[in-house]
Amino acid sequence: MATNIREGEPFIPHRMFLGLYVPVSLVGSNIISDKAKLCWAHLARRAGQNGKCMPSRKDISAALGISETHVKRLMAELERAGLIRRVPRRAESGRQQSNEIQFLWHSVLLPSLREGHSSVPLPKRTPSDPAEKPQHADNQLKNPIGFVKSVVKRYGAKTTPAAATSTSNDDYRCPKCNSKTRGEGAILLGDGKLIPCECASEEYIRRQTSRGIFHGIAATA
Repeated sequence: MATNIREGEPFIPHRMFLGLYVPVSLVGSNIISDKAKLCWAHLARRAGQNGKCMPSRKDISAALGISETHVKRLMAELERAGLIRRVPRRAESGRQQSNEIQFLWHSVLLPSLREGHSSVPLPKRTPSDPAEKPQHADNQLKNPIGFVKSVVKRYGAKTTPAAATSTSNDDYRCPKCNSKTRGEGAILLGDGKLIPCECASEEYIRRQTSRGIFHGIAATA
């Protein structure tokens, strides 16, 4: 494709190129290496709208400019971090084919959700799919549409911790962050940062901070 831009000439790159997309909150996290983030982005681009992703190591190797051995390490890294799952496939002849890659929801992706998305599209489950434990264990996907805006608008006002009630855990819901799990609340700010809610326990804050999900929060001893 021809261009009239000369070598070394200033230009505005906005929406000029095809490329890989890494969610901003994943970019700023430390749960995986930078190369693994690019690998995740390539897999997401290959998956497309239907979520089907079955690339070979050779394909990923060529796309990222790395060896197939390096690809194997990156895939294992993504799987250990809980971001993907590899599902083996075999042809009718019994010959092994490239694995199917399933994307797993992780709370580190939450701050990158586009405004208005309170849920995440899930692939249709087939009878052969194993039952899986939801990856959004922090219940952050329970926030209704418009919740983030209202919280950001109110955030910073002086409030007091909610008093303990006699209701059961099944009926519990934090009035500020909308979490349904006691001690595991978080608030998404307008700049995309996730911070602990006043209802969050010290252990929960320490755990999420060590995973790189809470930014600018000093972990307590």
